[in-house]
Amino acid sequence: MSSIRNLMQKHFRTLCLGSIMTVMMGCSGALLADNGNVKIGLVNFKEAIEKSKLGQQEQEMYDNMKKQIETILSEKEEEFQKISKKLKDDDFRESQKPEALQKLQEQYQQLGTELAQGQQQYYQALQQANFKILQRIADVVSKASEKVAGNKSLDLIINDDNSFYNSPRLDVTSEVIAEMDRIAAEELKDAANSAQSNNMEMPK
Repeated sequence: MSSIRNLMQKHFRTLCLGSIMTVMMGCSGALLADNGNVKIGLVNFKEAIEKSKLGQQEQEMYDNMKKQIETILSEKEEEFQKISKKLKDDDFRESQKPEALQKLQEQYQQLGTELAQGQQQYYQALQQANFKILQRIADVVSKASEKVAGNKSLDLIINDDNSFYNSPRLDVTSEVIAEMDRIAAEELKDAANSAQSNNMEMPK
C-alpha cells in the first residue's frame, strides 16, 4: 500500500499546495480582520487514504489491476526467455533448418518489442490509475471536509502536510474519514438503485 500512498501524497501536494497557499494568502486580510477568531481544522490525508473505506476499496482495485497486468507481462517474459535460451544453444541451432531458425528469430524480436511496449504501457497505466484515484479521493475528502466544517463551525480545513506545525486539537481526520465512509456508502447505494432501475426498464 505504501507505493500508492506515496504517489498519491506527492501528486496531492503538487496539485493542492499552490491553490491552498493562494486561498490562504487571499483570505489573510479577512481572517486578521476577524480578530483572529478563525477556526481551522486539519486533515491527515495519508490517514484518510489508509483508513477510509473508499481508500481501501481504491487500493484493492489498484492492486487487482496491477496483478492482471503483471501476469500478462510475466507470461510474455517467460516465453521470451525460453526462445532466447534456444537461440543461444548451439546444439539446438544445429538441429534446426535455416527457415525454422529464421522464424524463431523473428518471433524472438517480436516478443521483445511487445514486452518493451507492454512494460511502458504498464507504467503509464499505473500513473494514470494513481492520478484518477487521487482525484477521486481528494474530491470526497473535499466534500467530507465541507460537511465537517459545517458541523463544527470551522472556517477552513486543510491538509496537515501544508503546515509547519499544528496542534493535535485542530485534527479533524477521524470526523472527515467517518463522513467519507458515509458519502461512499451513499454513492454505492445510489449506484445499486440506479442499476436496479435500469434492469427493470429493460424490455423482456
